[in-house]
Amino acid sequence: MAYDRYVAICKPLHYHHIMNKRKCVLILGGTWIFGCGNSLHIALYVSELSLCHSNTIQHFYCDIKALAKLYCADEGLNVLIFVEIVLLGFCPFLLSLISYVKIIIIIVKIKTTHGRVKAFSTCTSHLTVLLIFYGTIFCTYMRQSSENIETMDYVFSVLFAAVTPMLNPFIYSVNIKEVRTAIMKNMKQKVFR
Repeated sequence: MAYDRYVAICKPLHYHHIMNKRKCVLILGGTWIFGCGNSLHIALYVSELSLCHSNTIQHFYCDIKALAKLYCADEGLNVLIFVEIVLLGFCPFLLSLISYVKIIIIIVKIKTTHGRVKAFSTCTSHLTVLLIFYGTIFCTYMRQSSENIETMDYVFSVLFAAVTPMLNPFIYSVNIKEVRTAIMKNMKQKVFR
């Protein structure tokens, strides 16, 4: 999504040439293959480990950090979690951030206020979702585990697993003028009742 926004704003005349159907299929296919391969790798690795404690996960879904608490002190699992954080957390976030920095540099150079507002409104929805998603992930995985902050793990995991996808349609549709007008009209009707 960040690459699509980058091409749309930084190279608008070449957008249809750069973001053709073939490239979209390659990006989508690569994402699916990488994600499925990563999940398979983790599942195979964890299935070989032996449980030390209970076999009950104190979480609402099967997360690698929650699984790490069940297995006997396996240093390989901690290394795997660190590699996951870097490869699947920090690198994509950094790439998205770099594309948005380039986008902002281009937007600042736009001479008309209307053009800048339109370009910023195109990006703010995705950037908002991106910051909520990666912010909660980093809060969950980049700090040490301890018993007294286990509740925060639950809160952050609900934020990035449930709240962010739930907010997606709302955040993206608020930028559509007709949707924004309908929301404002509906709110005014309720206020004056």
